[in-house]
Amino acid sequence: MGMATRWWLVVVLLAIVAADVSAQPRARQATVAHPHLEAVSQKTDAILDELKQTGDFESARRASDAVLDRLIAYADANDFEAFREIAYVRRLVRQLEQVTDVDRLEMLAYLRSKPRLGRAVAFAVKPENDVAAVYRLLDELREARGDKLETFAYLAAAIVVVHDRPMVTQVNENTTSSPEPIELFDFYAGNHERMKFGIRDMPVELLVYLVDIGATIDEMQWALDEYRGHRNVGRLFHTIRYDQNHFRRGTPKRVTTEGFNLPNIRAFGGVCADQAHFAVTVGKAIGVPAVYASGASSQVSHAWVGFLEQQGQSGVWNFDHGRYAAYQGVRGLTRDPQTRQWVDDSYVSLLAELIGTNETQRYSAAAMTDATIRLHAISQADLDHWDPEPLITFEAGDDDDAAAPPSPRGRDLASQLELLEAGLRESHGHLYGWLMLAHMAESGQMTLDQKRRWADVVMRLCGQRYPDFAVVLLRPMVETVTDLHEQDALWEQMFQMFRRRHDLAAEIRMRQGEMWEQAGEFIKAGQRYENVIERYANAGPFVLEAVRRTQRMLEQAGRGERVLELYAHTWSQVNRPADMYLEFQQQSNWYRLGMMYVEQLQQAGETREAQRALAQIEQRVGR
Repeated sequence: MGMATRWWLVVVLLAIVAADVSAQPRARQATVAHPHLEAVSQKTDAILDELKQTGDFESARRASDAVLDRLIAYADANDFEAFREIAYVRRLVRQLEQVTDVDRLEMLAYLRSKPRLGRAVAFAVKPENDVAAVYRLLDELREARGDKLETFAYLAAAIVVVHDRPMVTQVNENTTSSPEPIELFDFYAGNHERMKFGIRDMPVELLVYLVDIGATIDEMQWALDEYRGHRNVGRLFHTIRYDQNHFRRGTPKRVTTEGFNLPNIRAFGGVCADQAHFAVTVGKAIGVPAVYASGASSQVSHAWVGFLEQQGQSGVWNFDHGRYAAYQGVRGLTRDPQTRQWVDDSYVSLLAELIGTNETQRYSAAAMTDATIRLHAISQADLDHWDPEPLITFEAGDDDDAAAPPSPRGRDLASQLELLEAGLRESHGHLYGWLMLAHMAESGQMTLDQKRRWADVVMRLCGQRYPDFAVVLLRPMVETVTDLHEQDALWEQMFQMFRRRHDLAAEIRMRQGEMWEQAGEFIKAGQRYENVIERYANAGPFVLEAVRRTQRMLEQAGRGERVLELYAHTWSQVNRPADMYLEFQQQSNWYRLGMMYVEQLQQAGETREAQRALAQIEQRVGR
């Protein structure tokens, strides 16, 4: 959750409170279709018209903040059109305010005339982006390709938010660079009919995993000609020969000496990083969003492939190809193309949920997240009261002598969660809305009842299709429960939810054990670790830590004589490795646990038994 926390710190700092607290008589809302949309549209048009005349971005920013505050205070949480409108204008004003080397008013006029492009860019920018560079690059594309940007608005937005900084990819000893942004735009726009998935309507959140490609245009064209329409780009990982000479003898890789590019990787092979780079890059070149994934088991890192795979009318991210048995259960990491930070691969998996959504749903989710951030900032401000003026006129009923003024929405967590939930129901794949929820849970703001309710929301909206991501969200909700028996009960509920996913079940059991161990409840902790050893020895690296912790507790309890029995039994539970390459066999649970067992035997003076176990390991795996 590190990335989520850093993102939050930036966003909350940007959410400057500018509440309009002028008091006016208020009464019952007039019955008008979409009353807030009409009012917001009038206000935002006036803000942008005045900005065009004065060039005063600070004033426009404060005015847009005030409109959002008034909308938050009185609008229904489902008034998505009004929230989308103010979110777009507010984002656009704030972003253009940061631009220094582009004619901002000319860009404003251009984007007002190209609404699809303007919204695509404004909603795509993240706090980590170099906003000035984003709009400088957009200006270059505008001058070079003009109205074509509106036709390929999502593609243009993806390119400018990814390539605001040079994109350099490190593949072990080799580096690759992306083409120039205009060349990249021309390649995808010119070949859009040949792409595996549609370019025009693919959400920006998925397109960023195309345009972060590390290859030349010539390589991309070669890949498109050779692999156009390939149904499973993950399998390309296995078509690249593994360079055994490099691994066994340390000789330079042939692909490095001959020149690192896609045709040479296919001709000369490489190691896992090169195999993954080949499959991922070919995927991007033929229109398949793909990522380079990695993780470490023991001391050796490994790379594999993640790619968007068609599944009927929808899609799913596939992270199976190249992920050898020793790395099953290892948390995979991928690089976010915009932030350049390594993030949990479950974040990427969630993005498949955006397939089949339209832009209004995606922008609604983003707008409601913006509103929640704003309300959170207001709640943290030192305000005696919060009573912004309504945006619309409220009228008394016919039988009322005087209308009772409506109260503004509260600033409490329940009100923030109301806004957030409305947006997430519009688009279940809105990553930052979910990360905001995790932040609220992590910071200890949520009550136990709120956590229980939101656990149900998480499971219904994304838990069935994206269990890894659901665990990421639920974990801080459980860990921040202070009553250990209540926390343990919640862990048990999570365990039942994910018991069919052995890696997730093992992770939950380990966290239960750690909780009880830290509390000094060693019997309860040992029961959880024993469960991992007996049922989940092959679910990932969890069993290794379970054995270490159990050994420590046995020794602390004066039962050190049972340690050898513990290792012998656990080793018998673990499957022998079947991976074809020696370096990955040596990362298996069987090898690592076996070597730990040998060490324990030697320390106990059981030399002959240690030699017998070591011979068994060498026979199967080698040294």
